[in-house]
Amino acid sequence: MQPIRHQGKLSNKELLNLSRNQGKPNLRPIIIDGPNVAVSHGNGNAFSCRGIAICVNYFWSRGHRDVTCFVPNYRKGSKGHPPTIDQEIIYDLETQGILKITPSREVNGRNVVCYDDGFVLNLAVQNDGVIVSNDQYRDLRSKDDFRRVIDKNLLMYTFVGDLFMPPDDPCGRNGPNLDQFLSFATSHRAPPPNTIFSGNPRMQPNSWGSVKNQSRWLTSSQGESFYINKN
Repeated sequence: MQPIRHQGKLSNKELLNLSRNQGKPNLRPIIIDGPNVAVSHGNGNAFSCRGIAICVNYFWSRGHRDVTCFVPNYRKGSKGHPPTIDQEIIYDLETQGILKITPSREVNGRNVVCYDDGFVLNLAVQNDGVIVSNDQYRDLRSKDDFRRVIDKNLLMYTFVGDLFMPPDDPCGRNGPNLDQFLSFATSHRAPPPNTIFSGNPRMQPNSWGSVKNQSRWLTSSQGESFYINKN
């Protein structure tokens, strides 16, 4: 596990002062479920925008430059439960092009909010990005493309104070480690049978040829997939 251990010592301004270097090649896009991360960092009592900044900083420090975070529009205002704290971070990350606002509007005194989870999963289908969330999106699994990215691209995490900690083994003990999971070079392994491809050229079956004889997926009797590395 490679948490950025200095994060707890950084101010919000320092967290948002992201490096302008080009980052590392072959890293997968990162798609952050902003409400999930913010409420998790706020321990369910606050929508903590600092948690989003810590998460963005973590992946940026690892060399990722294709980082997107979705947050509903009403979080830019004073409404919402739990309450929003460190709201200026939303505006800063939006200015940097990292945070994207999903539509919401007020009708007769109530918020009408588009389902932000749909934006997260749709982008993951388009770019084969890693979804950073503790949500398992059970209500959206009926769509084949969504189910594929939920099963294979979801990166869960925990916060210990200001320390953002994803697991070393995002797909279980027999799967790729975190570095492999976050990299196109090693995460593009042979898919399970009946995988639905998104149309992304990097996800077409012929993209797997170089690794298809080196690794494979097995499915247990309970339906759980395990990645077996034959190297």
